[in-house]
Amino acid sequence: MATADADQWRRRVARRPGDCCAIALPPLAAENKHYSPGLSNHALSIPGLGSLKHVCQDQAQVSIPKLCVDSFAQPQYTPYMTVCDGMRLCSSYKTTYKTAYRQVYKMETSTRTSYICCPGWTQRHKRAKGCLQPVCSKPCVHGRCIRPDTCECRKGWTGDVCDTDENECDADAHGCEQECVNSKGSFICTCRAGYRLNIDGKTCKATGEVTDAKYEALMLRVEELEQSMKRMTKMVADRPNDGVLPTLPPQIDRIGSLSEQISILEERLDDSYAAVAMNAAKFGFCN
Repeated sequence: MATADADQWRRRVARRPGDCCAIALPPLAAENKHYSPGLSNHALSIPGLGSLKHVCQDQAQVSIPKLCVDSFAQPQYTPYMTVCDGMRLCSSYKTTYKTAYRQVYKMETSTRTSYICCPGWTQRHKRAKGCLQPVCSKPCVHGRCIRPDTCECRKGWTGDVCDTDENECDADAHGCEQECVNSKGSFICTCRAGYRLNIDGKTCKATGEVTDAKYEALMLRVEELEQSMKRMTKMVADRPNDGVLPTLPPQIDRIGSLSEQISILEERLDDSYAAVAMNAAKFGFCN
């Protein structure tokens, strides 16, 4: 059969209904995902599973190889004898074609549907129905994740991931009567010298104890007034006696008042020292 006849046969065979595809397997088609809206207050109804929150459909276009039967033109070679130049016998062959069939694979495209957690949500455990666990891309340091990328901070902390200490002493809501001291994630109330913190942890009560600083300041003030009194007394003594009684300066009354306060302070100090001595005699001093 001539070459033109063979080509025509191949074209005719290729148009036969049995011809389905090529032999070479093409690569799988890339997946094309389509997510349904995963709204926080909406649920997806899935046959056999019911209504599940934060679940989205994952639809992917996939190519699946399918076995089929393909027809093709198969050549047949038949030998025969012929007369050549010089009246010689020569052997030759002729080519004929017949329709043959073979198994090949063709690629079929289909849509595969699966169900996954919507972005920002995950399952609480592998067997959980629905996706009820929110996901935060950064961990909530001093808090918990309540919505996708949303942290709820514990008291005393602030910031997007609850890593910033909140200074409660800057606000008036701390409730400390005297002094507020900020700490990591909290605060404490303290009292000034001469006061102690009540059981409520916020208000202060006077202790009645005399601190060394107050005693020294009071003694220094008395000494200054005594020096001033000596100078004034000397000035009065140096004045000529004209029969008029001198007028005492007002500092005399202040000196008397301070002297009384010193006496009271000394009594309190004596009582404190006596109490310490009794405790030492009863329990012993600490090393």
